[in-house]
Amino acid sequence: MKILFDYRMATWSGIGRYSRSLARALHKRDDIELCLIAMTGNILPDDFCDLQIIQADKHPLSAGGFRELRNAAAKVKPDVVHCTHITTPNLKGVMRSDGRTPPIVTTMHDLTPLLIDDVMSSLMKRAAYSGLNQRSLNWSKAVITPSEHTKSDIERFFPRAVSEGLITVIPLAADELLNVEPTRPATMECLNPQFQANFLLSMGNTKAHKDIPTLLKAFERLARSHLDLALILVGDEPAGYLKQQLPADLQDRVQFSGALSDENLVWLYQRARALVFPSRYEGFGLPPLEAMSFGCPVIVADAASLPEVVGDAGVLVAAGDVDGFTEAIDQVLSDDSYATKLEDCGLARAQQFSWSKTAEQTVAVYKSVL
Repeated sequence: MKILFDYRMATWSGIGRYSRSLARALHKRDDIELCLIAMTGNILPDDFCDLQIIQADKHPLSAGGFRELRNAAAKVKPDVVHCTHITTPNLKGVMRSDGRTPPIVTTMHDLTPLLIDDVMSSLMKRAAYSGLNQRSLNWSKAVITPSEHTKSDIERFFPRAVSEGLITVIPLAADELLNVEPTRPATMECLNPQFQANFLLSMGNTKAHKDIPTLLKAFERLARSHLDLALILVGDEPAGYLKQQLPADLQDRVQFSGALSDENLVWLYQRARALVFPSRYEGFGLPPLEAMSFGCPVIVADAASLPEVVGDAGVLVAAGDVDGFTEAIDQVLSDDSYATKLEDCGLARAQQFSWSKTAEQTVAVYKSVL
């Protein structure tokens, strides 16, 4: 099968990880001829040098971006077009060599902007985003989602557009990071040496639904009894954020990392005492799975898709429960045998997911639309 794969969002965060990892896994298969549409200037992996690459310049969700994907399909004449986000174009009039219009498979990762007010507060933008999801459902022969929770969200928001059997749940994976050589991130040098060997890890997205304040309140309580404990938040700090959230004497024990490479992230996963993930909504929730793949204990909110990812291999705490997160973290820090059990369970859980399995299930969807 010849597949036109939308790789234009490879530099984005979650969608980027999905696009890069799935494309690599598909490229390794001998039943797929992979063609990519990629943004001009993006650096592609060396092992993609043998692929047909269509260059694009417009934002994937703009009118020009839709035209670029349509034009790429007309040029490549693929058996299937895979939109890795809601970039679904109208392919009416575009023909394969057999005279048929290529079917579209679209991956819908989540409905965060429609469910979380502060992510997209403009009513006009929310209406436009809803319309993009609607057209993706209307024009796709199959839709892939990463979790049962996201599938149920789509069915709830767009009941008229979702036909029986349209949506297939295919989980993500984290095993690609296992091949990355860890590199100590520069952010560690910003921490006092007494905190560098004993730290918690979390993602530093400060949007309301990520619920970093709950984690910071739990950390404030723990820091009084664990005097060498630090917290590293992956990402950039909004100006003055920690000063607003923490007392002055604890601000030097919490560090935003800034942008990190995969090598830096792996280094942190390997050494953190625990990954604490208090998010109230995730379409999948890849960081806990990544952490488990390196034997890092995970403590997550019992919300949205996170229980599907973590299963019984991590600690589930009610979303927003400061007491619950404090107690869970304290047990991991204070009980070595308990932490070791979580490490072992997490490793076993992570091994149930792989990008090769994700690719295999994705190819099954391609075949189903043919």
